[in-house]
Amino acid sequence: MPDLESQNAFQVRGCRGNTFQLYAREGANTYQWIPEKYLDNPFSRTPVLFPPIQDTINKYAYQVVVTGSCNIKDTSELLTIQVFDPPTALFNIDKNAGCSPLTVNITDSSLNAYERKWNINNDTIFKKYSLYNFSHTFYNNTDTVQEYFIMLVVDNASRTCRDTLIRTITVYPAIKAGFTPNSNITGCHPVNIQFINTSRDSTGDEPLYKWNFGDGATSNLKNPFHSFSNYASDDTVFNVSLVAISQYF
Repeated sequence: MPDLESQNAFQVRGCRGNTFQLYAREGANTYQWIPEKYLDNPFSRTPVLFPPIQDTINKYAYQVVVTGSCNIKDTSELLTIQVFDPPTALFNIDKNAGCSPLTVNITDSSLNAYERKWNINNDTIFKKYSLYNFSHTFYNNTDTVQEYFIMLVVDNASRTCRDTLIRTITVYPAIKAGFTPNSNITGCHPVNIQFINTSRDSTGDEPLYKWNFGDGATSNLKNPFHSFSNYASDDTVFNVSLVAISQYF
């Protein structure tokens, strides 16, 4: 009986799209594989089987007839090669870059997959056996741009075929807005205040600033000066806000 092995270490099962190396034992004068279909050379001791990519057949059976000395022939037992349709790892993400904290929505659309193994940057690893959609939040508490990965490994039901998909997520350092006034924030009309910007942007690059002084006035300066007026008979309170926008936003 001839030995049969695939290119993946002596197995008679494999994925459609793979090729299979057939081996007959040495020592014969001639070899003839039956049937000849899908073999690159049916008269070789080591023909290669090329199962069609588009085929409904998932089993291929072969025998080899060997001829030795004195024209003595012998026929091997039937060898069966089972071919499985491979799975396809597929998932989409709604964003692949942004500032920390970055929440990414992941949508699984894998095909012919029985088991799914998710790996989120080697920190979160879990298995699922059906389509699974979820969200994950990535954090960057450093002062440099960080890259993370989402990896999906899928196996088919026979666990013979596997596919892997990896997507990269870029997370920029977080930014935190802050400011203080350099003078008393209460007083009689007009009240003049210089605002000192204390926003933290760990990248070292200057963010964009959007000031709102609560009286209809705005500014994009880093440390703006503003004069607050009150022509009414009652006290007036102005709510000042600052939005700091990272260059990566």
